[in-house]
Amino acid sequence: MNYNELIEWLFEKATMRPQLGFAGMDKRAFCWIPGKAAANTEVISRSINAPLRGATQVAYENWFAPMAGQRCEIVWVGLDIDADDNPMTDLAGIDFPGASMVRTSCGGSGVHVIYRLDKPIACTHETAGRIVKLITAPLVEQLGSIHVCKSDRRMFWLWGGANRVLKCTDDLLTPPQIFMSPINQPLAGRGEHVEPTPLIRDWCAKLGLTEFRRSTPIYVGDVVELLRVHGETVKTKSRCRGNGQLNGYLDLTPTSISLFAYADGHTIWSLTDVEALL
Repeated sequence: MNYNELIEWLFEKATMRPQLGFAGMDKRAFCWIPGKAAANTEVISRSINAPLRGATQVAYENWFAPMAGQRCEIVWVGLDIDADDNPMTDLAGIDFPGASMVRTSCGGSGVHVIYRLDKPIACTHETAGRIVKLITAPLVEQLGSIHVCKSDRRMFWLWGGANRVLKCTDDLLTPPQIFMSPINQPLAGRGEHVEPTPLIRDWCAKLGLTEFRRSTPIYVGDVVELLRVHGETVKTKSRCRGNGQLNGYLDLTPTSISLFAYADGHTIWSLTDVEALL
């Protein structure tokens, strides 16, 4: 599982864009996408192959807008456990029941314990941190004497250090009902109805879209295959192995349709009804 595949796996159930981070080996961040300020494409292009790459537990609506004020969703939670805090414990030998994945940290001695949620929890940037802590609190308590360094909403550096997978399962975490508050409702906007032009409607039919909504989560492999059948050239880093996981989405406006893939981190195909704009 390479970095792109790991991000696809972590955010399999996401309907938004994963928040990614890029840093030097000293963990000083080059950039977060999205970050505190609007994204600078030049900085992003310089950072994309940074020594360390990671992700937070949150996906956002817009990569290129500041985090503050954005709607987002929590897709997984994680526990960061340092070896220095647990000198008498073989962390790599612990099973961590219910965890979706256990990985060594960048230094190789600590572990990251990851729990994928059975469904994303919709929230805002301002409330995400509090909700993550509520979800992880009982997980920390279950570990008893094991000291957890951090269990909050944060950047996990997942690739580039001494990271390796110790355990990977299909387990999903269902947070207690108390955490499913009114903020966990479908977000307005992403499912907003769109009235496309006849040309865009035609392409929706070709790609199997039966409802005209602003954003529809999809499996990239299926859409790429249909596009190629209709003579379109599409390049993607997604391996399109046919596993059917939701790893991208189709965006609609009245005069355009586009395909975004998590593996690529950007739109990999788009079509605009130019005549309708004249």
